[in-house]
Order: sequence, then C-alpha cells, then structure tokens
Amino acid sequence: ELYSSTFPGYGTGESSDPIAWLESRALAEVPEVDDIALPREPEGPVSASVGGRWAGWRPISLAPDFTLERVFWFIPLLIAFVMFHAGARDPERRRVFEAILFVDFLALALFGLIFAAVGNDRLYWIRPTVQETNPFGPYVNPAHFAAVMELAVPWVAAAAWSARRLKRRSALPFPILLATAACCFLAGVLSGSRAAVVLMSAAVILVVVTAPVTQSIRWKLGAGMLGAALIASLAITLAGVGRRVAGFFELGAGGLTDVERLAGWRAAWTMLNDFLTTGAGVGAFREVFPIYAPAGGDARMAHLHNDYFEIVVETGWPGALLLLAMLACFARLAVINARRSLRARGLAIGLGCLFLHAAVDFNHQIPANALLFVAAAGILVAREDFD
Repeated sequence: ELYSSTFPGYGTGESSDPIAWLESRALAEVPEVDDIALPREPEGPVSASVGGRWAGWRPISLAPDFTLERVFWFIPLLIAFVMFHAGARDPERRRVFEAILFVDFLALALFGLIFAAVGNDRLYWIRPTVQETNPFGPYVNPAHFAAVMELAVPWVAAAAWSARRLKRRSALPFPILLATAACCFLAGVLSGSRAAVVLMSAAVILVVVTAPVTQSIRWKLGAGMLGAALIASLAITLAGVGRRVAGFFELGAGGLTDVERLAGWRAAWTMLNDFLTTGAGVGAFREVFPIYAPAGGDARMAHLHNDYFEIVVETGWPGALLLLAMLACFARLAVINARRSLRARGLAIGLGCLFLHAAVDFNHQIPANALLFVAAAGILVAREDFD
C-alpha cells in the first residue's frame, strides 16, 4: 500500500518504476524540457543510439567547425616546415636555426630544473592549474615537456660530439652544447616520464654507437655507460630508495593509465568501424568520441593518446593510406640525410623518439611541440650536406 500511495500506477499495469516516476515528476517541474529535442529524431541525418552506433548518411565531417579549426592549425605548421626546409639548405642559415633551437632547449630545461627544485603547483609560479594535473616547467602535462627533451638530447649531444671530436663548425661552442645536453637529460628524468627516461637513454646509446670513432673508443664508452648504470642501480638499491624512485615516476607521469588508454583505443576502434570511408572528420574526435566512450571511462577525452590512430579515426582508410605514404617518403629522405653526418643522425634519432612517444600520447597536438617537430623535420630532410 505504501508503494501504491507513493508511486501512482503501481500494480495497475502502468509505470511502476520508482526511479522512472521520480524522473518524470522532476522533468514535469521544468517547463523548458519540452523545448529540448529528443536524442533520436527519425528525420535527422545523423543520430546516436545507446549502443554508440550511428544511423543515417555519412558526412565528411561530423563537426565542421572543428574541422575548419584544424585546417587553420595545419596551414601554419606546413608554412613552418617549408620555411625551415628551404632555409636549412644554406649552411650558415642552418646553423642559425640550430643555435636558436638549442638555446630554446636550454631555456626550457633550466626552467624545468628550477621548477623541480623550487616545487610549485602553479604554471610560471602564477597561474593555478585545474585538478588532477601535474605541471612541470611551462607545461601542464610533464610528458609533453619530456617529449621536447627527447628531441633535444640526442640532437644536441651529437652536435657537441661533432664539434669536439670531429672539429666541425657548430651552432654554439662545445661547452654550451655539452651543458645543454646534460641539462635536457636531467630535466627529462625529473619530469617523471618513464617513456622519456627510456627513450633518452636509448638515444644517447645510439648516438655513441653510430659516432665515427675507433672500435676501442666505442668499447670504452659502452663500458663507461654500462658501469654508470650499474653503479646508479646499486646505489638506489643500497640506499633503499627504490620504492621512492618508483613512486616518483608513478606520481609524476601524469595523463592516463595504461588501462584507460587501452579502453579508449578499443572504443575508438568501434568508432572507426562506423566511419571507415571518410572518418569522423578532421578534428572531430573530441566531439564524437563521448558517444563511444566506455562506461566509467573519460568521455571528455579530447585526444586519443595515440596521434596516428587518432588521424586514422578522423580520416578513415584514405587518411591511413596518405599517412603511410607521407611517413614512407619522410623516412626515406631522413635515412639518406642521416648517413651524411653525426649531427643529422642525432636529429633523426631525436625525431624518432618523439615519433615513438606520440604512439602513447598526444604530443603533436600541443602547439609548441608540433612547431618544434615540423621545424626539426624540415631541417633534417633539407638536401644540403650537414657538414
């Protein structure tokens, strides 16, 4: 009797769901609700159901405004690539480009080191950040700061080696180059990005292995790096700070967990299957993905944490083929130029680090990182001999 008096229609064949009754009563008290269109209109060109499936015709872009915004994003990057590519053909101008970028790397690294030493949760020590962010240096996400260091370390280290051992003309004096490489490596480690530590360490090893030195010097350098790694590992073990180090990287990493990434990629695969021909539209991912986001996941995910998969989801299989063709052409030119000098190999290794990191993050969606990437890429594929 209590249910019958509280929920009209209970036991009479009418609506007897208490939650549904409460919702309908609450909606009845909001007259504006009548002006809101139903989520599924038969006459609409595109509609979404609970299962995350799209019905109706397939437009080229589900979010034209975001696509137009993305076009104005790509045009400046293309102009920057062409400018650096054309300018890098001249040796003197290329050294100017390198000097500017190396000074930029050093400034960012020093900013990060000071930030780590002082300890602050505000951007530039002034602006507060939103909840669940972990700023480092001028970046909200420490992984995006670390990506710049991944590009810088092998490039600057190779330039320093080339200036010291090979007596080549360099953009900056050897001491400044060496200090820049060391500061960038340390800042990348302190950012707490596990990917950065692995990629930077591997990049330095590759620079040493590919350096034009005698076999005995290469063995000595390899033994020295191995010894340093063993000593550091032993010191961490004996000092009992292993858990602290692991906790530091876990807290400082920022971004999504591995499980959240996998869940997002799986949902994006379903999204791709719905738009294999044209994709959801360039720049439309953040607008469409909430419909496909898994229950309990982050439906507000603005990027997929995989730049290449996101491009494929937004452009379909034609975009995937175009992406593969562009990567193949760029890789061919990069390999040809990387054979000419150690500095070119260092730059190619740095771009490779950033390329790999973008497979688990969205570094190329950050304006500063995207500009650095296209500038470095333009310098690398310039036809002028590096030395």
